[in-house]
Amino acid sequence: MTITPDDADRILGLRARGKSVDAEYSELDWDQLYKLAEEVLGWDHNTTLKEFCSAAKEVEDVHVGCGNKPKILRSFKLKNLKDKFENTVQKVKDGLVMDATKINQTADAYLLHTLGRIIFPDHTGKKVSAQYLQFVKDLSKFHEYAWGSACVAFLLHSISTASRLDLGNIEGNFSLFQVWVYDHFPKLKLSTPIEVAEDTFPTSAKYEFKDYNKRDKFDKIISLREKLDSLDGHDVEFEPYNTTVEEDEFVEEEDIPLGMYYGPLFYPGGYVIFDPRRVLRKFGFIQTVPYDDNQKFKLLLKGGKVTKSTTSFWKPKYDPDAIVYSLERNG
Repeated sequence: MTITPDDADRILGLRARGKSVDAEYSELDWDQLYKLAEEVLGWDHNTTLKEFCSAAKEVEDVHVGCGNKPKILRSFKLKNLKDKFENTVQKVKDGLVMDATKINQTADAYLLHTLGRIIFPDHTGKKVSAQYLQFVKDLSKFHEYAWGSACVAFLLHSISTASRLDLGNIEGNFSLFQVWVYDHFPKLKLSTPIEVAEDTFPTSAKYEFKDYNKRDKFDKIISLREKLDSLDGHDVEFEPYNTTVEEDEFVEEEDIPLGMYYGPLFYPGGYVIFDPRRVLRKFGFIQTVPYDDNQKFKLLLKGGKVTKSTTSFWKPKYDPDAIVYSLERNG
């Protein structure tokens, strides 16, 4: 079992098909970020510098609070972003003129806040990368991206590193992870669905998130481990979103689960290798030994003075090109 782009579509309502977020994304330097912040949010250099500084340390004035060489991050505090652009109705009543430029800046700030709060939340849950300004620069293209696939890739990368000793938090949309467990492992009874229609979309609307502050978490972990040890194949809901389909009904190509794609799933600044052929049962197919075509995925360094550990400069190259998995290989 694994979390797939289809799950992000069903659980969060984020589209799984569309343009990959790496298509036009690159790591911008400081000067480029200052220029982009002015273009997108209307902030001058000093305002942006203060926000970068505030992301690293709470300050009132850049020169006083941070010194001559302030510690700064390429991030914005979500709270500051919200404070600067919220309550537009009241601001208009107070005399603010909302022209086309101001409207676009407010919309950009809202989408940037959404990226940092819902789709790519970091381990603090309080900041958003300034690099994401690239996605909101052109509002007409924002809807073209496959945000569901990117959200899954970001979460899977975080889960893959969460077991390390020096890490205490998981980045990414944890609600996606929670509801995925609720939908596929109902016998664990980790949450009780509220009274809603069976075909609720997105499925995250079926659950109430309670008891997360209770202090008996250790006892719950022991109980959960016992339940997990007793699970068998009949206790897993492999296809919680499946609608009734006649056995011989023809399925159009566009209706085949997107999970049949295998290869890289990209998030801003990185990717994870995704191979749902190992979990075909999840998509309603008979599980077989994954077809081995000796595919190779390579990372080639791009840029000037970089090292193998400079992952922000890695550009994935893979051979053969990413393809859609053919069901014919599994009969």
